[in-house]
Amino acid sequence: MPAQDLLIQQKAEIQAEALTFYTLAAIKEESGETEEASALYQKALSLDPGNAALAVRLSTELIAKGQVAEALRLLKDANAASPKNVGALVQIARTYLGVLKRPDSALTYAEKAYKLAPEDIPVLAVYLETCAAGSLNQRVEDALKKSLQSTQQDVDFWIQAGTLFRNALITRGAVSKVLLGKINDFFKTALNLAPIEPSVLEAASDHYTLTKQFPEAASFYQRALVEHRQRKGSLSAGLCLKLARVLLMSEQVPEAMGVLEELVSEQPTVAPARELLGELHLQQGHIIAALTHFKIALDAEPDRVEDHIRVTQLQLRLKRAPEAAATAQHARTLFPDIPQLTMLTAVALAEAKQHQEALHCFALAERQFLNSRSASLDAGFYFTYGAAAERAGLPEQASRLLLRSIELDPENSAEALNYLGYMWVDRNQNLEEAGAYIQKALALRPNHPAYLDSLGWWHFRKGQYEDALREIRKALDKIKREDASEVYDHLGDILEKLSKPEEAIAAWKVAVELDPAMPEVQKKIRQLQDNQ
Repeated sequence: MPAQDLLIQQKAEIQAEALTFYTLAAIKEESGETEEASALYQKALSLDPGNAALAVRLSTELIAKGQVAEALRLLKDANAASPKNVGALVQIARTYLGVLKRPDSALTYAEKAYKLAPEDIPVLAVYLETCAAGSLNQRVEDALKKSLQSTQQDVDFWIQAGTLFRNALITRGAVSKVLLGKINDFFKTALNLAPIEPSVLEAASDHYTLTKQFPEAASFYQRALVEHRQRKGSLSAGLCLKLARVLLMSEQVPEAMGVLEELVSEQPTVAPARELLGELHLQQGHIIAALTHFKIALDAEPDRVEDHIRVTQLQLRLKRAPEAAATAQHARTLFPDIPQLTMLTAVALAEAKQHQEALHCFALAERQFLNSRSASLDAGFYFTYGAAAERAGLPEQASRLLLRSIELDPENSAEALNYLGYMWVDRNQNLEEAGAYIQKALALRPNHPAYLDSLGWWHFRKGQYEDALREIRKALDKIKREDASEVYDHLGDILEKLSKPEEAIAAWKVAVELDPAMPEVQKKIRQLQDNQ
């Protein structure tokens, strides 16, 4: 047998043996025997050192184990055995760049790979990353010009190359109009090759969005939507959302809402579209519409606690306390250990006048906050907790909680001081202590109408009717008329004590006009009229 044929035969036998080890390694790997598989892969590579793909695979495992030097040795041996295979060169460059943070060393190998295969996307990626890391901007621009001269007919090449150049140039800051135009040319070429392909139109739109060329982005998204509908017979939710966001970036709010409304009319349960519509309605003050969209989104995707919290808060804002309580209680079945949600449930239950359930939730929220050592267990928490205890008819517990609120934030405790003072005045108990609390509240916020009303009511309880009348009139001068029903009720009581029945009846009538749900005031009017 001639010597050359013998060499060919020996090489074939070695490659066959390497393939055997490779096959055995794959079997071991599938069985979960990773160490044995790795050893067999290394035997295969020792027999076939030019197998760059195998060298890359083993080097990744070695790097994960911290054996970087050994990984580089395998890769360099593979490159020496097969110098025109760019796989090992790319991995060497990435190892120097990403693991060892040595961009100069990385550039040596990235440049070799780039010279061998300038249109190979992994090669181009590592070359541009390495140049960018070394601030070699001119090399990036030279590579851009070279890529634009390509005769590639592969659409993916133009999209991926354009993306790589955009990312490489954006990392150094603002991109000039000239360079941006050249980057645009990659996507224009892709569009010329596939002008009606939705994925290509979307990729181009994404590029124009990221580079803040919003009119172009919107135009291509719209074209992509048309092509998608023609092919699939329906709207693409992802494209609609992208188009809506671009329109919002262009301050075209009605147009964005129109796109979203069309989407949800066709696909009612697309949660991101519902959420975005909800946010837009909320910005415009359309709370009921916002809540409608947020609830549908929540039903579709109930796995985020913040969405439950948002719906509950909006229901409370609309004074739909029973709905808010139901929403929050359901949310707690899904997220029982989140103290913020437990507290919100307590607030909703208190607003719904389910006082005992509210107190139970407040106590649970307090324990959860303490266990989580959260900073949210603050003066506001204890004020709300105390108010719920007062409404539940537990003034002693309310007093302890309100005093805790005052202790935690004395400089901002006016509301808690007034609440505590008025609670005792309204019950005609602890009047001296109550008066001191109200005076402290007024010292912090002079002329606050609610606090002036409390002081007037305190004078009333003390039998100081002229002083009471003075403070109540001050309160009426400061308060909005629509909020003054209780103050007018107090005014009527004071005027009655001052033997001014006609004026008392007039004051009570204003109270009922402002708040018809005051049967006790209506009863006082009838009784006083009957006694005249």
